[in-house]
Amino acid sequence: MKKSILNLGLVFGLLVNVACEEVATVSILDETDRFEQNSSSFDNKIDILWVVDNSGSMANLQANVAGNFQSFIHSFAAKAFDFQMAVTTTDAWLEVNGNQYCAQSNGTSRYKGNAGSRILTPNTPNLEDAFISNISQGVSGCGDERAFNSMILALENENNIADGFPRKDAFLAVIIVSDEDDFSHDGGDYLGNNYNDARLHDPSLYRDALNLISNSSGDRKRYNVSAIAIYDEDCMAENDPWGLLATRYEALVDLTGGVKASVCATDFAKNLENISETIVSLSSQFYLSREPIIDSITVVVDGISIVEDETNGWTYDALANSIVFHGDSIPAQGSVIDINFDPVKLKN
Repeated sequence: MKKSILNLGLVFGLLVNVACEEVATVSILDETDRFEQNSSSFDNKIDILWVVDNSGSMANLQANVAGNFQSFIHSFAAKAFDFQMAVTTTDAWLEVNGNQYCAQSNGTSRYKGNAGSRILTPNTPNLEDAFISNISQGVSGCGDERAFNSMILALENENNIADGFPRKDAFLAVIIVSDEDDFSHDGGDYLGNNYNDARLHDPSLYRDALNLISNSSGDRKRYNVSAIAIYDEDCMAENDPWGLLATRYEALVDLTGGVKASVCATDFAKNLENISETIVSLSSQFYLSREPIIDSITVVVDGISIVEDETNGWTYDALANSIVFHGDSIPAQGSVIDINFDPVKLKN
């Protein structure tokens, strides 16, 4: 452990004929931050909201998500994390805005699923079957996709909150699944997928709303948004005639540190694995009490030293003043984490 020692030479004279020197020593003591997951000092609860496009072209994409669920849930199960999952649709916005274009739809922001399985947890019986049932929302929904509107309506729905989702102390992950894009705005008018319409909401408004819902502040971001969507012209051609570039989804994903996963990926399981690993990593972020001298940081989990490594170790996030774990080094539920460092400045 490094320590910074400052020796101050104080020369005293004039009191006697012989000069006398005294030395004062000031120490910047090293700092130890100890965290125990799922304790009063740190809680890594994770709430995951899936926002699923249920318009006419979505049967295959919903089936891909359902069929690769194990790739997504593996990391959560392996670490014994306290997670919740719920599903809403991209036409939940119809609950507050009627739309003649979508008169056949009956969107609701109530989480989808049977009464006993709207919110899935590690204790849900037959978890995989329950998820497949919830994620398979069919293709009779509204083609005026407003994932952002629907996401916020679901997260602020009083019935959903009364059921315990979202939890105020949980990391919130939103995953959008769509082959088109978001066109959220006020009112019931259909904008015809016009990206230049002045009535469209700026994606940053939804970042700000998620900040409030997740109790995030400053650089302490307790949420992210990922999107499984279309990000290039070749993929859009594969999904012709309905596919659209996910311009607005991409903007919100970038604003929140999420994952952009392509609906055209040949390894769809890897899509879900990448999203889950990012959620697990960000939810296992540890905020330090003081700014550290970076070279002095040491990290110990359950008595074992962890290396600094962005693949299977830890990294320091200077903006958030936090330690982020990655890969195999992400602590399991109940682990004790010691983060030792020398602070840059003395305590006041």
